[in-house]
Amino acid sequence: MNEKKKFNPWPIGVTIICIAAFAAATTVVVVMVKQNVDLVRPDYYEQDLRHETRMEQERRANSLKAPATISYDKKNAFITIDFPATNVYGTITLYRPSDLSLDQEVPIAVDANNRQTIEASGLQSGLWRVRIEWFQDELSYYQEKAVMLP
Repeated sequence: MNEKKKFNPWPIGVTIICIAAFAAATTVVVVMVKQNVDLVRPDYYEQDLRHETRMEQERRANSLKAPATISYDKKNAFITIDFPATNVYGTITLYRPSDLSLDQEVPIAVDANNRQTIEASGLQSGLWRVRIEWFQDELSYYQEKAVMLP
C-alpha cells in the first residue's frame, strides 16, 4: 500500500486570494483615511445659516436695471467687473471650489467708469467662482459667476 498523494492546489489558491483581498481592502482604507475631507469652507455652517439673506441679496441684484457684469478677458488675463453705480463698496471673493487655500478676497475699488479689474495671471487654471457682495444706497447685493481660467 504505497499510495502516492497528489498535489492539491486549492488550499494555496484560496489562501492567496484571501491575502490579496485583505491587502486590497487595507489599501482602500489607508487611501480613504488620508483623503482631505474639508467642508469646502471653515465656516460652512455659518454660511448655510446666511442662505436666506444671500437669496434676498441675489433677488435684489437681479431686479436692478443694470446688474453688475463679470467677464474674463483671456487675452490679457483680467477679470473685469462692471458695477451699476460709483458709490458701491464691499468685497469680491475669488473662490476656488477644489482648494479653499487658494481663495482670495479683494475689496471693491471701482474706477471712474464703475469698473474694477483683477489680474488673473497669478491664479491657477481651472474653475473659479467670482462672488461679489456689494452695498449701494444702504442695500446689499450679491452676484456670482463661474469663470474657467486656462
